[in-house]
Amino acid sequence: MTDTVSDTLFGMEPEKSRWILVILGMIINLCLGTIYSWSVFVAPLTNYFTKNLGQAVTANDILLPFSVFLAFFAIAMPLTGKYIEKYGPRNITILGGVLTGLGWLLASFATSVPMLYVMYSPCR
Repeated sequence: MTDTVSDTLFGMEPEKSRWILVILGMIINLCLGTIYSWSVFVAPLTNYFTKNLGQAVTANDILLPFSVFLAFFAIAMPLTGKYIEKYGPRNITILGGVLTGLGWLLASFATSVPMLYVMYSPCR
């Protein structure tokens, strides 16, 4: 008597369900690409901090969170590999999504540029 293993993915045959993985991968890459939209916010944030909050802010000050994020991103990538093996890609991807959303949410409450650095950059 031999055991047969049912090869299914998402409850469907692998030939059909593999396209779900392609779509999910595209969505993840789109989410990763949100950081590159930061340049769209530079002028509005500079105006907001300067005109609305009366702070002396330059575009370079507003660009610093982007640079800090890229540094954290580069440092975190190799370290994340060991956690993917331990906890699985699904859990790590969910955690990354939550941290990304948390970073955007917390950054929306920033009332100063240093607060923006702290709220946005490390969470991402």
